Amino acid sequence: MKNPGLERKKKLKNYILCINIIAVLILVLSFVTSLAQRGWDSVKYFMNPLYSLVCTGVFAAMALLINGIENRDLTIRSAGSISKLGFWDLYTIGLPLLLASGTIFITGGTISAMKFILVVPVFMGATFYGQKVGALTGVVGAGFLLGIDVLYSGVNVLYPDALLGALIVAVGWVFGGITDTETAYINNLAERVNRDSLTNLYNHRHFHERLQQSLQAAKHSGEPLAVILADIDDFKFYNDAHGHLKGDRVIVRVSRCIEDAVTGIAPEAVVARYGGEKFGIILPGRSSREACKTAEAVRHKISATPFDGAEHQPNGCLTVFLGIAAYPEHADSADELLALADHALYKAKFGSKNRVEVYSSVFDQLYRSLESPERRILHSVKTLILVINAKDAYTYGHSERVVKYASDLGAAIGLDEKDRSNLAFAAYLHDIGKVEIDRKVLNKCGKLSKEEWQLMQQHPVWGGEIVRSIPFLASLAPVIRAHHENYDGTGYPDGLKGSDIPLQARILRIVDSFDAMVSDRPYSKGKSREEACREILGGAGKYYDPKLARVFVEEVVGYKSLNARQHFELRQIGSCG
Repeated sequence: MKNPGLERKKKLKNYILCINIIAVLILVLSFVTSLAQRGWDSVKYFMNPLYSLVCTGVFAAMALLINGIENRDLTIRSAGSISKLGFWDLYTIGLPLLLASGTIFITGGTISAMKFILVVPVFMGATFYGQKVGALTGVVGAGFLLGIDVLYSGVNVLYPDALLGALIVAVGWVFGGITDTETAYINNLAERVNRDSLTNLYNHRHFHERLQQSLQAAKHSGEPLAVILADIDDFKFYNDAHGHLKGDRVIVRVSRCIEDAVTGIAPEAVVARYGGEKFGIILPGRSSREACKTAEAVRHKISATPFDGAEHQPNGCLTVFLGIAAYPEHADSADELLALADHALYKAKFGSKNRVEVYSSVFDQLYRSLESPERRILHSVKTLILVINAKDAYTYGHSERVVKYASDLGAAIGLDEKDRSNLAFAAYLHDIGKVEIDRKVLNKCGKLSKEEWQLMQQHPVWGGEIVRSIPFLASLAPVIRAHHENYDGTGYPDGLKGSDIPLQARILRIVDSFDAMVSDRPYSKGKSREEACREILGGAGKYYDPKLARVFVEEVVGYKSLNARQHFELRQIGSCG
């Protein structure tokens, strides 16, 4: 879809070009006509150095305008503010005014029949810049007419030229008023089109337009640019409990909180309703660190604001989670910035509630820890992961979340830095064997057939074989092969039991299952974190290492709602081994 504003600017540029070309042609025609009327003696007059200098300047300026008119954005002002006119704005009006004055002077000055040509620059000033500029251009034109009358002819033609000057000023005033009215009407329509009807924030479409414009400006100026995406926690829960009418009121109230918090810190920010209960914020000139402060202000503002029924929310108040990405730190295109901010938002959603997350990639962290030859190999491995992500919508972001959970659990049980690094690599690559499985099987909504299930059970084997072929990752092959083994020996592919299962594989078994439980799948809706924690504890000793399960649930996820009996039973279970 074409942008009406840009189309209007393009047309106005063409009009300016045409008017100036016409004015130059009139000037040239006037020059030739004057030569014919005055005879050869007039050549001496026109060869005067001062006159030649003026003509040369006029034609050089015209050449510059014609050359540059397509390479600049013409400023179209809605109210014709004279104090804000820049060099190019004055040049756009001044050149035709100079050409018109020169034409009148050449064709007889006070007795010229071309005085009407002064209407041209007045029309331009009124049409492009509004009433004030149009009237001012008319005043300058009228002043020129009266000035040459006084200097060269006394008061003989002063009266008719005064009437003509008044008419020119009136034309500028009237047509400029029409321009202001039309521009205000267009701006009002554009504003309505760009606004969300519920919250009066900018809408999704305009958010994308402003992001593109802000990013281009950031690239030109060399300044940073940050994007924040915010989503209301458990909004579906609130909507279901209180109805859509109250849900709409909450969205409006949250939008005001976001707007107040952001504009208080960054008045130049753009705040939009991105869609549903999701909001977008553009912060020109701000790094991710500065954007994080703004996001924290939004988070605190909302959590501290009373909402009807918020006490029944899981957190006892209404909260949001926010994701941040920045240019040039994370991405250099608008689409990528939004994708990474959304990725950070997704990570915040799967962390603790009411939090801010700045984009960070597990792959980037792993990549920086390697030497140059190993980096090239890891890039090839990442390509395989991307292939899997493209085949299976669930695995998008899954590996990175598993890395986060696994690293946190490894730290909680005291793994050293090297073991945690190996665990991170294993977590990132644990599903790499799925590259061998057909997309239809990975995304099947119904129950897998016996053959399909047997095929699916082979992905740990294939993953181990792929990793074994990479020298610096070969030691992780047993971990990846065993990440679906159960603590009681009922898992696959080898039926390992208890401490025979590598410790890192036992960690992956828990965190992989937890993320699968809380994620939406093609065939099932994700569980709540509390439900998933209960299921992990219910499977302790059967599917999962019991002590690791308790540490994960209590220290990593932060789920403390265990009754005394559960605590007693868990204390009787053995150590990690």
